[in-house]
Amino acid sequence: MKNKVKSDVKAFVYVAVGVAAIGGLLFGYDTGVISGAILFVKNQFSLSAIMEESGDESLPAARLHPAGTLWMFADAAAVG
Repeated sequence: MKNKVKSDVKAFVYVAVGVAAIGGLLFGYDTGVISGAILFVKNQFSLSAIMEESGDESLPAARLHPAGTLWMFADAAAVG
């Protein structure tokens, strides 16, 4: 019985680490794409430095909304 619980926890930790690693890679890739695309967007729309930075800085905050929503659903599912 004790080995099964230990095995379940070990599997959970591996899955959690894998998901976190993939999330970190995707976040870094996304940040790199945004930074590379901002040069073309700036020229296309004649953005000032303030407009460029406000758009560049607001994108990471926009990614937090889905994460917070999913966290609430996961919390409700775990409690219920």
